[in-house]
Amino acid sequence: DNFAKGVYPTLAERRAFASDAADHVATASAGKDAVCVVSFSFVNDDLRDSFRERFPDATWALVDASDALAGERIASRDGHFYDPPPAKGDEWLFAPVEFEHLVLDATSPVEENVAKLLPLVRRPS
Repeated sequence: DNFAKGVYPTLAERRAFASDAADHVATASAGKDAVCVVSFSFVNDDLRDSFRERFPDATWALVDASDALAGERIASRDGHFYDPPPAKGDEWLFAPVEFEHLVLDATSPVEENVAKLLPLVRRPS
């Protein structure tokens, strides 16, 4: 609701959210012989850095989209809550991904990108 009203979380609130989300993933997957897939926006480096710190052995994949394509997709979503916030320094700007990750092309069919991800989440038979 806050996003829809133009109220955006502070850096401290985003860090608290990331910590709580990582706690949930760790708790929900504890003791399970399972692969966990977590999906979120790479826009804010504080969120991804928090997860990278908590899950140092994670494998990362990035769906790479141009600013124009991402904006077009957001605009086409009916009732989408996100409207870019007013400039608040660089904390809301896309930060480059400077760690190893699989790059998925946002213009490729979903099935093609899923096929690239499957080897990461399937267990050997």
